Amino acid sequence: MTTNTSGFLYRSPELYDSIYRFDDTGVRLTKMCHELLVRNGKLPPSPVLDLGCGTAYKLAYLHEAGYECVGVDYLEGMIQYARGEYPDIRFEVGDVRDVRVGRKFDVITCLGWVIENVHSCEDITKVMATFATHANPGALLVLGTHNPIGDLVALGAKSDFAIEREDFQATGSASFTVDRRRQILTRNLTWSLAGGATEEEVTSYRLFFPMELEHYLTSHGFGDVTMYDDIELTSTDLEGSMLYVTATYQG
Repeated sequence: MTTNTSGFLYRSPELYDSIYRFDDTGVRLTKMCHELLVRNGKLPPSPVLDLGCGTAYKLAYLHEAGYECVGVDYLEGMIQYARGEYPDIRFEVGDVRDVRVGRKFDVITCLGWVIENVHSCEDITKVMATFATHANPGALLVLGTHNPIGDLVALGAKSDFAIEREDFQATGSASFTVDRRRQILTRNLTWSLAGGATEEEVTSYRLFFPMELEHYLTSHGFGDVTMYDDIELTSTDLEGSMLYVTATYQG
Protein backbone atom coordinates (compact mmCIF):
# COMPACT_ATOMS: atom_id res chain seq x y z
CA MET A 1 0.00 0.00 0.00
CA THR A 2 1.52 3.30 -1.08
CA THR A 3 -0.16 6.20 0.67
CA ASN A 4 0.75 9.50 2.26
CA THR A 5 0.42 9.05 6.01
CA SER A 6 2.76 11.78 7.19
CA GLY A 7 0.99 14.98 6.08
CA PHE A 8 -0.47 17.16 8.80
CA LEU A 9 -4.05 16.51 7.65
CA TYR A 10 -3.51 12.78 8.22
CA ARG A 11 -1.83 13.42 11.56
CA SER A 12 -4.88 15.41 12.67
CA PRO A 13 -8.12 13.55 11.89
CA GLU A 14 -10.17 16.30 13.58
CA LEU A 15 -8.71 18.90 11.20
CA TYR A 16 -9.15 16.57 8.21
CA ASP A 17 -12.78 15.97 9.15
CA SER A 18 -13.58 19.64 9.66
CA ILE A 19 -12.32 20.41 6.15
CA TYR A 20 -13.81 17.56 4.14
CA ARG A 21 -17.04 16.78 5.96
CA PHE A 22 -18.54 20.18 5.15
CA ASP A 23 -16.78 20.80 1.84
CA ASP A 24 -19.30 21.20 -0.99
CA THR A 25 -17.70 18.46 -3.08
CA GLY A 26 -17.61 16.09 -0.11
CA VAL A 27 -21.28 16.70 0.65
CA ARG A 28 -22.29 16.19 -2.99
CA LEU A 29 -20.19 13.02 -3.23
CA THR A 30 -21.87 11.60 -0.14
CA LYS A 31 -25.34 12.29 -1.52
CA MET A 32 -24.34 10.86 -4.91
CA CYS A 33 -23.26 7.61 -3.26
CA HIS A 34 -26.63 7.35 -1.53
CA GLU A 35 -28.40 8.03 -4.83
CA LEU A 36 -26.47 5.20 -6.50
CA LEU A 37 -27.59 2.80 -3.76
CA VAL A 38 -31.22 3.82 -4.17
CA ARG A 39 -31.06 3.60 -7.97
CA ASN A 40 -29.76 0.06 -7.68
CA GLY A 41 -32.36 -1.08 -5.18
CA LYS A 42 -30.08 -1.15 -2.14
CA LEU A 43 -32.35 0.27 0.53
CA PRO A 44 -32.00 0.34 4.32
CA PRO A 45 -31.08 -1.67 6.28
CA SER A 46 -28.80 -3.20 3.60
CA PRO A 47 -25.34 -3.80 5.14
CA VAL A 48 -22.63 -1.47 3.77
CA LEU A 49 -18.85 -1.92 3.91
CA ASP A 50 -16.81 1.25 3.27
CA LEU A 51 -13.17 0.54 2.44
CA GLY A 52 -10.99 3.59 3.08
CA CYS A 53 -13.59 5.28 5.27
CA GLY A 54 -11.25 7.95 6.69
CA THR A 55 -13.07 9.87 9.41
CA ALA A 56 -16.30 8.17 8.21
CA TYR A 57 -18.42 11.23 7.51
CA LYS A 58 -19.71 9.63 4.28
CA LEU A 59 -20.48 6.37 6.05
CA ALA A 60 -22.23 8.24 8.87
CA TYR A 61 -24.61 9.74 6.30
CA LEU A 62 -25.64 6.25 5.19
CA HIS A 63 -25.89 5.09 8.81
CA GLU A 64 -28.28 7.96 9.56
CA ALA A 65 -30.30 6.94 6.50
CA GLY A 66 -30.84 3.52 8.09
CA TYR A 67 -28.10 1.35 6.58
CA GLU A 68 -26.09 -1.10 8.68
CA CYS A 69 -22.52 0.14 8.27
CA VAL A 70 -18.95 -1.08 8.77
CA GLY A 71 -15.91 1.08 8.02
CA VAL A 72 -12.27 0.14 7.37
CA ASP A 73 -9.26 2.43 7.04
CA TYR A 74 -5.51 1.98 6.75
CA LEU A 75 -4.76 4.75 9.29
CA GLU A 76 -5.32 3.90 12.95
CA GLY A 77 -5.73 7.56 13.86
CA MET A 78 -8.63 7.94 11.46
CA ILE A 79 -10.35 4.89 12.90
CA GLN A 80 -9.85 6.06 16.49
CA TYR A 81 -11.42 9.39 15.59
CA ALA A 82 -14.33 7.72 13.75
CA ARG A 83 -15.03 5.44 16.71
CA GLY A 84 -15.28 8.47 18.98
CA GLU A 85 -17.62 10.30 16.60
CA TYR A 86 -19.83 7.35 15.66
CA PRO A 87 -19.87 4.76 18.46
CA ASP A 88 -22.80 2.89 16.88
CA ILE A 89 -20.79 2.00 13.77
CA ARG A 90 -18.24 -0.83 13.65
CA PHE A 91 -14.77 0.22 12.50
CA GLU A 92 -11.64 -1.79 11.74
CA VAL A 93 -8.04 -0.86 10.90
CA GLY A 94 -7.00 -2.69 7.75
CA ASP A 95 -5.24 -2.67 4.39
CA VAL A 96 -7.64 -2.83 1.44
CA ARG A 97 -5.43 -5.50 -0.15
CA ASP A 98 -5.93 -8.10 2.55
CA VAL A 99 -8.41 -6.94 5.19
CA ARG A 100 -11.12 -9.45 6.09
CA VAL A 101 -13.93 -8.44 8.43
CA GLY A 102 -15.57 -11.86 8.62
CA ARG A 103 -18.89 -11.21 6.91
CA LYS A 104 -20.50 -10.29 3.59
CA PHE A 105 -22.34 -7.16 2.51
CA ASP A 106 -25.00 -5.96 0.06
CA VAL A 107 -23.02 -2.78 -0.69
CA ILE A 108 -19.26 -2.13 -0.85
CA THR A 109 -17.99 1.42 -1.33
CA CYS A 110 -14.44 2.56 -2.05
CA LEU A 111 -14.29 6.31 -2.64
CA GLY A 112 -11.94 9.21 -1.99
CA TRP A 113 -8.66 8.30 -3.71
CA VAL A 114 -8.36 4.93 -1.99
CA ILE A 115 -7.81 2.47 -4.83
CA GLU A 116 -5.33 4.91 -6.45
CA ASN A 117 -2.95 4.22 -3.57
CA VAL A 118 -2.51 0.66 -4.84
CA HIS A 119 0.02 0.78 -7.67
CA SER A 120 1.05 -2.68 -8.87
CA CYS A 121 -1.15 -4.99 -10.93
CA GLU A 122 -0.59 -7.73 -8.36
CA ASP A 123 -1.86 -5.53 -5.53
CA ILE A 124 -4.84 -4.33 -7.57
CA THR A 125 -5.79 -7.99 -8.03
CA LYS A 126 -5.65 -8.38 -4.24
CA VAL A 127 -8.00 -5.41 -3.82
CA MET A 128 -10.46 -6.96 -6.24
CA ALA A 129 -10.31 -10.18 -4.22
CA THR A 130 -11.13 -8.16 -1.09
CA PHE A 131 -14.20 -6.76 -2.84
CA ALA A 132 -15.34 -10.22 -3.96
CA THR A 133 -14.70 -11.86 -0.58
CA HIS A 134 -17.04 -9.42 1.17
CA ALA A 135 -19.80 -9.39 -1.46
CA ASN A 136 -23.13 -11.12 -1.16
CA PRO A 137 -24.62 -12.37 -4.46
CA GLY A 138 -25.99 -9.30 -6.20
CA ALA A 139 -23.94 -6.90 -4.05
CA LEU A 140 -23.39 -3.41 -5.41
CA LEU A 141 -19.82 -2.08 -5.61
CA VAL A 142 -19.34 1.72 -5.80
CA LEU A 143 -15.90 3.04 -6.79
CA GLY A 144 -14.48 6.50 -7.34
CA THR A 145 -11.21 7.20 -9.15
CA HIS A 146 -9.47 9.60 -11.53
CA ASN A 147 -10.35 9.39 -15.22
CA PRO A 148 -7.08 10.00 -17.11
CA ILE A 149 -8.65 9.35 -20.51
CA GLY A 150 -11.00 12.28 -19.89
CA ASP A 151 -8.24 14.71 -18.94
CA LEU A 152 -4.86 13.51 -20.16
CA VAL A 153 -3.07 16.79 -19.44
CA ALA A 154 -4.21 18.15 -16.09
CA LEU A 155 -5.94 14.96 -14.89
CA GLY A 156 -8.45 17.12 -13.10
CA ALA A 157 -6.10 17.48 -10.18
CA LYS A 158 -6.52 20.39 -7.79
CA SER A 159 -3.40 22.57 -7.55
CA ASP A 160 -4.34 25.29 -5.04
CA PHE A 161 -5.51 24.69 -1.49
CA ALA A 162 -6.61 26.91 1.39
CA ILE A 163 -7.59 26.13 4.97
CA GLU A 164 -9.19 28.98 6.91
CA ARG A 165 -10.21 28.21 10.48
CA GLU A 166 -10.02 30.32 13.60
CA ASP A 167 -7.39 28.01 15.05
CA PHE A 168 -5.56 27.00 11.88
CA GLN A 169 -4.67 28.61 8.56
CA ALA A 170 -2.67 27.21 5.66
CA THR A 171 -2.35 27.51 1.91
CA GLY A 172 -1.01 24.88 -0.43
CA SER A 173 0.36 24.79 -3.96
CA ALA A 174 0.81 21.57 -5.92
CA SER A 175 2.65 20.50 -9.03
CA PHE A 176 2.25 17.17 -10.82
CA THR A 177 4.28 14.70 -12.81
CA VAL A 178 3.03 11.66 -14.71
CA ASP A 179 4.85 8.38 -15.26
CA ARG A 180 2.88 7.24 -18.30
CA ARG A 181 4.58 3.87 -18.55
CA ARG A 182 3.55 2.94 -15.01
CA GLN A 183 0.33 5.01 -14.99
CA ILE A 184 1.37 6.91 -11.87
CA LEU A 185 0.43 10.50 -11.06
CA THR A 186 2.69 12.11 -8.43
CA ARG A 187 1.62 15.22 -6.56
CA ASN A 188 4.22 17.47 -4.94
CA LEU A 189 2.35 19.67 -2.49
CA THR A 190 3.91 22.53 -0.49
CA TRP A 191 1.94 23.85 2.46
CA SER A 192 2.61 27.34 3.83
CA LEU A 193 1.71 27.41 7.51
CA ALA A 194 1.33 30.16 10.08
CA GLY A 195 4.58 31.74 11.21
CA GLY A 196 6.34 31.11 7.92
CA ALA A 197 6.76 27.35 8.30
CA THR A 198 6.32 25.05 5.32
CA GLU A 199 5.58 21.36 4.94
CA GLU A 200 6.15 19.16 1.91
CA GLU A 201 3.95 16.25 0.87
CA VAL A 202 4.68 13.85 -1.99
CA THR A 203 1.86 11.46 -2.92
CA SER A 204 1.60 9.04 -5.83
CA TYR A 205 -1.60 7.68 -7.33
CA ARG A 206 -2.27 4.87 -9.79
CA LEU A 207 -4.31 5.94 -12.83
CA PHE A 208 -7.01 3.60 -14.16
CA PHE A 209 -8.40 3.71 -17.66
CA PRO A 210 -12.07 2.68 -18.07
CA MET A 211 -11.61 -0.59 -19.97
CA GLU A 212 -8.73 -1.59 -17.71
CA LEU A 213 -10.83 -1.05 -14.60
CA GLU A 214 -13.76 -2.92 -16.12
CA HIS A 215 -11.44 -5.85 -16.93
CA TYR A 216 -10.28 -6.07 -13.31
CA LEU A 217 -13.90 -6.01 -12.12
CA THR A 218 -15.32 -8.58 -14.53
CA SER A 219 -12.34 -10.88 -13.90
CA HIS A 220 -13.37 -10.99 -10.24
CA GLY A 221 -17.07 -11.62 -10.68
CA PHE A 222 -18.42 -8.08 -11.01
CA GLY A 223 -20.68 -7.37 -14.00
CA ASP A 224 -23.18 -4.75 -15.17
CA VAL A 225 -20.42 -2.16 -14.94
CA THR A 226 -21.70 1.41 -15.26
CA MET A 227 -19.50 4.51 -15.31
CA TYR A 228 -20.20 8.23 -14.84
CA ASP A 229 -17.82 11.17 -14.99
CA ASP A 230 -19.81 13.61 -12.86
CA ILE A 231 -21.51 13.72 -9.48
CA GLU A 232 -24.84 14.47 -11.19
CA LEU A 233 -24.70 10.90 -12.64
CA THR A 234 -25.57 11.96 -16.17
CA SER A 235 -24.80 9.89 -19.27
CA THR A 236 -21.67 11.23 -21.01
CA ASP A 237 -18.73 10.14 -23.15
CA LEU A 238 -16.56 10.04 -20.00
CA GLU A 239 -14.77 13.27 -20.83
CA GLY A 240 -14.65 14.41 -17.20
CA SER A 241 -11.72 14.08 -14.84
CA MET A 242 -13.35 11.55 -12.49
CA LEU A 243 -14.90 8.11 -12.82
CA TYR A 244 -17.74 6.97 -10.59
CA VAL A 245 -18.31 3.27 -11.15
CA THR A 246 -20.97 0.79 -10.10
CA ALA A 247 -20.79 -2.98 -10.62
CA THR A 248 -22.87 -5.92 -9.43
CA TYR A 249 -21.29 -9.03 -7.92
CA GLN A 250 -22.31 -12.08 -9.92
CA GLY A 251 -19.88 -14.56 -8.42
